[in-house]
Amino acid sequence: MTGENELRHEMYEIQAYKALRMAVEEERDFAAWFTGLMSAVCARTEGGIEGLIAGRPGSWESAGLANWLRTAGCEQQSQREMDEWLAQRLEDDDMTIQERMSE
Repeated sequence: MTGENELRHEMYEIQAYKALRMAVEEERDFAAWFTGLMSAVCARTEGGIEGLIAGRPGSWESAGLANWLRTAGCEQQSQREMDEWLAQRLEDDDMTIQERMSE
């Protein structure tokens, strides 16, 4: 990895860690939330599950991730369904932000 790529990697890794820690503390049903989120990512990734694991397709991590995503039904989710799921969450988030700002 070049210096710039390494820095970007560290930045999104830290952001993802913080977001996941916050979700673990805040979500009533973290497993459902995380599965929905990964379904949305999978639906928007070229190649779906295979696209997500393309970097290391033979690794045990990739096999485990692919197995979990298939078991969770991520392959059956269409991009349109996941776009609607994501849009609803973004809309809910915008409403929450607006409500907080008006207080």
